[in-house]
Amino acid sequence: MLNNLSLRKKILLLIGETITVLLIIASTFFVKYIADLSRVNIEREAPSYQIATSTEEQTVVSEDINTSLSAINNLVNSTADHAYTLADEAPDLSDLATALNKTVNQFKL
Repeated sequence: MLNNLSLRKKILLLIGETITVLLIIASTFFVKYIADLSRVNIEREAPSYQIATSTEEQTVVSEDINTSLSAINNLVNSTADHAYTLADEAPDLSDLATALNKTVNQFKL
């Protein structure tokens, strides 16, 4: 018989670790992008309009990252919902497997 609480804890731990990894990846890309833009601006000694353009680009990237993180959050929530459903249905599946095994054993020679 499956330990329902233990399974839920493992699933939630896995989901939490996945979220952490995805956030680290997204943050890394964001920081690298900003660093690259800053480096380009410093190297070129960019005039004010280039700085403004870079700022606008950074804003667009920040919004894209925010949208992506929101989508990731929605997927994680959906995954968690499915995980809870699976965890709730696991005991029923175990009971059905036991019943099927008993039925099959009746037909053994």
